[in-house]
Amino acid sequence: MTDVMAFWLALGSALLAIVYGLLTTTWVLSQPAGSEKMQRIAAAIQEGAKAYMNRQYGTIALVGLVMFVVVG
Repeated sequence: MTDVMAFWLALGSALLAIVYGLLTTTWVLSQPAGSEKMQRIAAAIQEGAKAYMNRQYGTIALVGLVMFVVVG
């Protein structure tokens, strides 16, 4: 395969992936939100995920600070 063919194959694959992503996003967002119970469960999951990510960011910041002090 030549470099030009590889370039066009990569570009075509990337464009196809973008179109697929847009179509999938549109489809997902057009679906109903679900029942009240499903929405409560989703909210609880979202709250837990947010708390987890905040904890992770704090840990990463602490490790980064320690590394900065040790290396700097």
